[in-house]
Amino acid sequence: MLIANKYKLLERIGNGGFGSIFKGENIRTKELVAIKIELNSSFTKMLKREAQIYQYLGRAPGIPQVKWYGVTEECNYMVLPLFGDSLNSKTFSLLDSFIIGQKMLKMVEFIHRKGLIHRDIKPDNFVLSQNGKDIYIIDFGLCKKYMENNKHIEMKTGKAMLGTLNFVSVNVHNGIEPSRRDDLISLAYVILRLINGEIPWQTQKENSMIKMQKMCISDWSKTPIQLIEYLNYCIGLKFDESPNYNLLVNILKKIEIK
Repeated sequence: MLIANKYKLLERIGNGGFGSIFKGENIRTKELVAIKIELNSSFTKMLKREAQIYQYLGRAPGIPQVKWYGVTEECNYMVLPLFGDSLNSKTFSLLDSFIIGQKMLKMVEFIHRKGLIHRDIKPDNFVLSQNGKDIYIIDFGLCKKYMENNKHIEMKTGKAMLGTLNFVSVNVHNGIEPSRRDDLISLAYVILRLINGEIPWQTQKENSMIKMQKMCISDWSKTPIQLIEYLNYCIGLKFDESPNYNLLVNILKKIEIK
């Protein structure tokens, strides 16, 4: 199958609520790419919006560039660079985890400064480049504006769970609308996963037990004090408060000077 007279499908490499992801090839340059395909009959129809978000974010470290987006009678297509493994398949040293954490934090800060929150920060949504040297953030299907008419959105309660259970904040467990603070709390859980290869509540299945363990930060074993400091700051943020990203970066840098 040839898409846009340019991209050839090679093999399926993933599935999701949106549709499927294929490994593809630019038949002219032989460059390998990832092709996301969504049926027009899909109830969610998220692919066009995701492509628009990538284009809105523009060129910045860690933000993928859309190579092509198009529509046929049956499907929507988005072509992205082909990435390597996600961070979900990796474990790193304490030092490397904090260095990677700083890079991820700067990506999230950039997204926030563009007026958006990601709302699904997890290891699967951070991927390595093919050479393993660069990290990118992906999957903006749940992304949302937190500013409307130059005003922060209002906090709403009684909301359904949004995001990935193991990585959402306690606020989200409690049915509170996510904001910038919740992206940052989720990022702390990702860093903890990179360090230990797991998170303290990983074997839990029930929402209530996961929430309880997230609330008992002092009981977490093998958690660096710097990450506890980072988390305590984020947990203390108000719903609409602007985070001090420089403070958080400096907290993660502390590990480097020990």
